[in-house]
Amino acid sequence: MKIAIFSLLFLFPFISRAQLPKYVSFSNHFNIEKYIKQYERKFDTLGILTQKKEYHALTISVYGIMAFDAFNKTGDEKYYNQVINQFKYFQDTSRVDISDDDSEMKLPYHFNFHDLKAPWYSGMTQGTAVSFALRYYNLTKDKAGLKVAQQLTKFMIKPLKEGGTIGVTPEGYQVIEEYPNSTSNPAVLNGFINGLIGLKEYLIYFPKDTIAQKVHESCYEGMFAALEYYDTPTWTSYNRKPKTITNQYIRYELAEFEHLYSIYQDERLKKQMMIWAKMASEKYDKVLTFYKYPKLQYSIASSQELINGDTAHVFRDYRFDKKEIKKEFANINRSDTIQLHKKCLVQIEDSDRITNIRAVTNSTSPNKIKVEGLNEKKYTLTLKDNVLIINIIDTVLNEIRIVSRNSHRKPLTLTNVHNMNCSLYEIPFFGHLEETYLRECDTSKNYTLSYSSNGKKVSVFYREASDTAMLRATKWKHYNVIQENKYSPKKPFSEFQIFVELDGMDIYFKDFDLFVEEK
Repeated sequence: MKIAIFSLLFLFPFISRAQLPKYVSFSNHFNIEKYIKQYERKFDTLGILTQKKEYHALTISVYGIMAFDAFNKTGDEKYYNQVINQFKYFQDTSRVDISDDDSEMKLPYHFNFHDLKAPWYSGMTQGTAVSFALRYYNLTKDKAGLKVAQQLTKFMIKPLKEGGTIGVTPEGYQVIEEYPNSTSNPAVLNGFINGLIGLKEYLIYFPKDTIAQKVHESCYEGMFAALEYYDTPTWTSYNRKPKTITNQYIRYELAEFEHLYSIYQDERLKKQMMIWAKMASEKYDKVLTFYKYPKLQYSIASSQELINGDTAHVFRDYRFDKKEIKKEFANINRSDTIQLHKKCLVQIEDSDRITNIRAVTNSTSPNKIKVEGLNEKKYTLTLKDNVLIINIIDTVLNEIRIVSRNSHRKPLTLTNVHNMNCSLYEIPFFGHLEETYLRECDTSKNYTLSYSSNGKKVSVFYREASDTAMLRATKWKHYNVIQENKYSPKKPFSEFQIFVELDGMDIYFKDFDLFVEEK
C-alpha cells in the first residue's frame, strides 16, 4: 500500500536538473555564522540547529537554505554537511506530522500563540521548508527531498476549512496564512511571501501540478491587490488588522521584495520597494544582530548642489553607511589617508564583482593613476570635483592595487576608499527626493511632466485629493506612477514623489514642472 502511495507522490513530472535561484532575502543579507549566535541557537548531537533548546522548523529551514547557498559559493564541505544534517529533522516522524496516507507533512508548533492553540501550523514555515527540501534534493539528488517538498506543499495549499493554510482575502484572492485561522494576525505579509516563494520554487520541479499552479497565480496577483491595505500614508502594517510594523520587519519585507524581483522581474515589486524604502530611510533594525550590512539603506535622500549654475538634487551613490563601508566592506588595513605614490592595497570581500570604486584625491589628472595588473581596456578613470571614479569593466577581482605614476613623487592623498559593488544585488537601490511637489491642477485638462536628469530610470509617483488635508491622509500606491510623463488628474490637488534608480554613478535631478498640454 505504501509503495502505491509513494508512486502517486511522483505523479507530476519534475525537472531533474532545475536550477534554484539564490535565496536573496536570506543569503544576501544574513551572515550565516552570526545567525547561529543569536537567540541561543546551538546544534544538537545530530547537527540539527535548535533555538533555546527547542526545534523550530522555520529556523532549521532558514539555516539549511543559507548553508546551501554558502556551499555553492565557497565549496566548503562543512556547509554541505549542514544541509544534510538539517534535513534529518524532516525525516524524524516523532517531530513532524505525517498524514495517514503519507501524502502530507505538517510542521507543528507545540505552544499556544495569541489565539492559536497547540498544535498549530504555519504557511510561512511550510513554504520555507519546501524551499529547503528542494535545495537538499538539488545538492544530493536524494528523491526524499522531492517527496518532502510535495508533502509540505500539499498541506500548505489546502483551504483553511480543510485544516490547511490557504485563506481568502477581502478582495477575493487566495493568501498563504502564516497564522491560519488567527483573528488577531490575519494575512501577515512577510510570512505569506515566504510561503509564496516556496510554492513558486515547487512549481519549478512540478510544473504540471495544476492545483498548486492556480493557487500560486491567485496568491501572486492577490498580493498586489492587497498591498495598499497594508500601507498608511507614512508607514506600513504587519497584517490586515492592521498592526504597525517595526523597523525590523520593514527591512525584512524590503529584502523579500528584492528576492521576489530577482525571481519575477515584475516592475510592480520595484515600485512598492521604492515606497517602503523612503518610509524606512534612516530607520535601522536594532534587533537582529546577524545582518551583513546593519546600516544598509534601500533608498538614499538627495542633497542640493549647484550643477552648471542651477540648484539640483544630487544623489551620491553611497549604498551603505560610510562607517559600515570602512568596517565591513572595504577592509582597509591602513589609515584613512594613504600616500598613493606607494602601493595601496584595497581588499574586497570574497570575490564579488567590482564595478565601481570611489576615492577623494587632490590630483588634478586621473591619467597619472593606474590600476596595477589590469589591462587598461578593463577599466576607465574619471576625475570630477576631486572625486576619482575607477570603473572596473567585466572583471572579477579579489584585490586591487592602485599605483600613482606621479613623476614628481608628490603624494596623492586618498580617503574614503570603498568598493561600490553594484552587482551584489539583483536590482539597483534607489535615491529619493526628501520633499515632494504639491500642485493644484485643473481636472478638465491633461498635463505633461518636465524635469532634467541624467538618471536612466526616474519614477514619479502621484497621489490626489479634494483638498490638502485629505491629500496628507492619502496613501502612496505602487500603481500610481506617471507613464511617459503624461498626467490626467482626477482630483484638484496632486502631490508628486520622485525616485531614481542608482546605477553606480552620481545622478542629478532638477527643474520639475507641470505644463498644460495644448489641444
